[in-house]
Amino acid sequence: HRDLHSFPTRRSSDLMLKPYNWFMVEYREVQEGERERWDELAGHPMQSWAWGEFRGQRQPINRLGVYEDGTLQRGYLVVWTKLPKLPYHFGYVPMSGWPTEEDVRQLSGWAKRRNAIGVRLEPAASFAIHSPLQRGRGLFKPKTYLWNLTLSEEELLQRMHQKARYNIKV
Repeated sequence: HRDLHSFPTRRSSDLMLKPYNWFMVEYREVQEGERERWDELAGHPMQSWAWGEFRGQRQPINRLGVYEDGTLQRGYLVVWTKLPKLPYHFGYVPMSGWPTEEDVRQLSGWAKRRNAIGVRLEPAASFAIHSPLQRGRGLFKPKTYLWNLTLSEEELLQRMHQKARYNIKV
């Protein structure tokens, strides 16, 4: 049985293959005292500590931290949804960084301990070509738009579809 709280992912055989990239990696729950570092690393508001607290009011959450040589390097906020009338959960990782293969294995281990049937990852980064993950239908990305707010109101309205302009005026 492997303990998630102190599980090095590099083996001594890896040292011979990539000696310049060898370090100890630990996966564990991020603690309250690491909140500031977590928020520094969060690349999207849906991975922020505050978002986790907000979602945690209604659903269980976990913050899986990836520590390299004892320092938090990246993390994944996982929001767990209990499936109705079943003893299972489903995990959702919104707008995270792109996970490594080992990150995916670790998330899978957390899912099994939570009695989850799956975890949906929606990285904020674009889809990697050589990824072992299957591309799925996005929950937020297709409806997320970036607006250049340095433009004037008139310029913004000109760039919108006619129906959008109409709906704003209604």
